[in-house]
Amino acid sequence: VGLLPYSLAEWTQRLTVALAEHRRWPDDKNIQAKCLVYAGLLAHYAADAAQPLHTTIHYDGRAGADGKSPRSGIHLKTDALMGKLSVAPAA
Repeated sequence: VGLLPYSLAEWTQRLTVALAEHRRWPDDKNIQAKCLVYAGLLAHYAADAAQPLHTTIHYDGRAGADGKSPRSGIHLKTDALMGKLSVAPAA
């Protein structure tokens, strides 16, 4: 499991506080930016919980006896797929 549950809890709490600040000072651009950054980090960690490559020593290709993979790069290729998706903004 590692530190993922703690990261999820931490960024949830940070986002909760930032959103409370935003309700109090809705026009503050720094607080708006903080909300976006914290929401993005929380979303990243939440998605990591569902990433099957994060649950094995073979996260970057089949690891050999030395723990290294002769075909590294699969993790990067899998994570990069999201950036290639084309999603139209909601109307």
